[in-house]
Amino acid sequence: MLNELRTTLTTHNLEIGYRKSGSAGSLQKNLQIALRSGQLIALIGPNGSGKSTLLRTLAGFEHPLSGEVHLFGKPANHYSRNEWARLVSVVLTELPHADKLTVSDLVAAGRSPYTGFGGRLNGADRRKISDALKASGIIHLKNQYINQLSDGEKQRALIAKSLAQDTPVILLDEPAAFLDFPGRIRMMHLLKQLTRERQKSILITTHDINLALQHADQLWLVSQNKPLLAGIPEMLALDGSLGTYFNGQQVDFDATTGKFLIDETPTTTVNLHATEPLAFWLTQALNRNQVSVTKATPTPYLIKATTLYESVELWNQNENRLVKQWDTATQFIEHLTIDLFSKP
Repeated sequence: MLNELRTTLTTHNLEIGYRKSGSAGSLQKNLQIALRSGQLIALIGPNGSGKSTLLRTLAGFEHPLSGEVHLFGKPANHYSRNEWARLVSVVLTELPHADKLTVSDLVAAGRSPYTGFGGRLNGADRRKISDALKASGIIHLKNQYINQLSDGEKQRALIAKSLAQDTPVILLDEPAAFLDFPGRIRMMHLLKQLTRERQKSILITTHDINLALQHADQLWLVSQNKPLLAGIPEMLALDGSLGTYFNGQQVDFDATTGKFLIDETPTTTVNLHATEPLAFWLTQALNRNQVSVTKATPTPYLIKATTLYESVELWNQNENRLVKQWDTATQFIEHLTIDLFSKP
């Protein structure tokens, strides 16, 4: 399937970084990456690793230190500004603060590559604007002034402007930064829909790796002093690459749960017999108290549970002895401490 997707934006020996006082500082070198139609790509990495710099370089806002960016096979500097704006739309983290600009006015600005500055909107333009407002979930705010919106609403208005621009490539820098949790899920679902239904190429930078793992077709991982690592999320998790890439940052990736956990040695390890989803949440509660759960080998302790509202039993497996019993799983979680396992 991936081989059938159309390549939209590529880099060739790209080096990104910053120039200051006549000197240059490199953040990433020899980048050979590609955006393709129908793909949502999440660019992930710690602060200072070059995420935003890479996105801004791909967008044409910053010049590369060396190498080239190509759009549909042609060097980026061969496009006029208006030609580029019909092919690439960008949403950065800076929020608008215009006093007398309505949401509709802002979203309508996305049509300027087609109408020209101050150009008149036709019926097709207005339909694009209305569709963008609906898709972003802010049609009810269309007559509101920008300075009356929350930061999350401003973020969605900028995304709507990008949708109204109707470009094959969309680049978004931290699009979920000002959204609440339900808003982040809706936003990622919207972006995924755009890649599936309209074959857009979408690249986002994000710190929310859990959402990226759920929705992105590819992850691009960047870190200081490491080359960019690109791959399908599931493969990066299963082959150990995802965990290895974050080594030295005091977190471990758990491929079983898909979570990043603080790098600390568990105080004890137990066996757990429980039905899902109770087993998942009991494991989380135990992990939070520095108790790990294993199925691989017998341990001194075994926890037996069935449902949230039935009894939970703690057994000493060495002595085949019931240590303690709780009436419900709720009681067990409420009273869970590491002291329960101090005397096997």
